[in-house]
Amino acid sequence: MIEREAYMREYRNKNKDKIKKLQHEWYLKNKSRVLKANRDWCKKNRKRSRELHENSRKNHLSVFVKKAKRYRKKYPEKIKAHNTSNRLLKCFKKPGFEFHHPDYSKPLEIEILPTEIHRKIHSQIELTGGE
Repeated sequence: MIEREAYMREYRNKNKDKIKKLQHEWYLKNKSRVLKANRDWCKKNRKRSRELHENSRKNHLSVFVKKAKRYRKKYPEKIKAHNTSNRLLKCFKKPGFEFHHPDYSKPLEIEILPTEIHRKIHSQIELTGGE
């Protein structure tokens, strides 16, 4: 048994790139299944999911800051639209509802949607590869 473990460890060390490529290909083929399993686990284990998310944010704050900077640089019109609508519509914000921009180049054209519907719209946009 020890020989097999040593062999597998050595194999993984020698073939890191190959293994990573195969795992990525598998993930791409099964992406919707993986995402559904993750969502189901998070719903079932909401408290643990939040703990993990918070710990991740605390431990990797610099990563989140870098991602936020990249996002702002990549999608400046989204940021502008969000900032404009948030300033103008602060008084209209109601719990359980969110603002949706069908077209980020028109920051004042906003739909007010229930949070659940808004998230479904964006998850579908992500799955289809849109923005």
